Amino acid sequence: MTVPKRVLSPLNWLALFALCGAGAARAERLPMQSDVDRCALRAVDLGNFSLAGTVRLELLVRKSGQVYAAFAHSGKGSIDAKFDYCLASEALLWQYPGTPVDTTAPFPISVAPGGDALADTGSRATVGQQTTSAPPRVFLPAAHPEIPVAELEVARAQASLNVLSDATAAEQGLAALAVHNYAAATERLRAALAKDPSDALALRGLAQALVESHGDLEAAREAALKLAAVQPGSVVGPEAILRVCAARGDDACVFEAWKAARAAQDVAPRSRILQSELQPLVEKSAARLRASAGDKHAGDGDDAHGAEAAPVDPCATAIDAQAQALCVVKRCFDEGSLAYARELSKGGAEFEAGEWRSAASGKDRLIVTRPISSKTDAGAASVHHDAMFLVKLGEQFSIQPSSADARKIVLEHNACAAKSGPTSAPAPPANSPATK
Repeated sequence: MTVPKRVLSPLNWLALFALCGAGAARAERLPMQSDVDRCALRAVDLGNFSLAGTVRLELLVRKSGQVYAAFAHSGKGSIDAKFDYCLASEALLWQYPGTPVDTTAPFPISVAPGGDALADTGSRATVGQQTTSAPPRVFLPAAHPEIPVAELEVARAQASLNVLSDATAAEQGLAALAVHNYAAATERLRAALAKDPSDALALRGLAQALVESHGDLEAAREAALKLAAVQPGSVVGPEAILRVCAARGDDACVFEAWKAARAAQDVAPRSRILQSELQPLVEKSAARLRASAGDKHAGDGDDAHGAEAAPVDPCATAIDAQAQALCVVKRCFDEGSLAYARELSKGGAEFEAGEWRSAASGKDRLIVTRPISSKTDAGAASVHHDAMFLVKLGEQFSIQPSSADARKIVLEHNACAAKSGPTSAPAPPANSPATK
């Protein structure tokens, strides 16, 4: 089964942490415009006069809310290594509200070229006009930015990594792990465990490092199980166990760990990690279980009476009802919306379909949207033909087109029409891990 491409949202720090209601009250030091502007000015001073593009920072955050490590995860444009490193250094100043468990979050930044500006000569009487180069404009992320899934740029991440001077050995290990420096990560995590065998951060980090580096899976399993015993009821134990079970090919264990992780009281701060890193592992387990069920059924001979084995719905492994709804809508209209964008392009302007997104629209209602817009030159306005669907949650996901373009897609490009009609699609089974 192909893992679908996702759009991830970074943590909405203030709202989410207020809901968590945990962590000691500390003075917040949230990101400031001056932090990133300082890096842009420094880049220009060092000779990068064409600074422009995007960079996605990755923040590693303590339970206290203090950012203890940061690095440039990925990006594009004429952004150089010095700018990356400066941003990661500035991020270590940031202090968010506390949470029950440490977490990570993406922090996307965009940079626009400054261009020319009139120079201030200090005199009313000047001959002609004098201009100077305006500094680049740096934009902090919006409250709910969309972040497409991107591969870690390992060399860039390792070169830009900044870690607080007071970071513990376990935190240093987790920072090295985040940039895929597995040798350094394993060394520091083992050093932390030699000092304190019950260090929860080190146990979780070691289990993950051994899995990702194709190391000793038995040692990874022992670390994950010990972590679950050290922090019973927390999301971190099942999270570590799930990674180990997936590496061992134990699909039943994967689903048990998935259910335990989603039921943990402190899951909220790490929900993005569940969605972006663990959910694909669960989906792969679902595909293997589906294939196994089909093989077993094929060997049943006449006793099966030719009936098909019940498939495992990939949408059933979604992390919550909103993710399930988005999965079902994409299943019905993902290819259709791409086909519609190609049809629009025949009119002259080239159209492209963006990433799917969803937003609440009242109780048990969602608006699921796929932006479809024309490609334009910089600064020009694009033409939008966004496909918008109203989704009502319940025993059946009722899908209704909410824009003229969505109605055309429903009528002409509905992959679910043959199975469940033009405006509805079956919800994942009620006994699936995502609905318990």
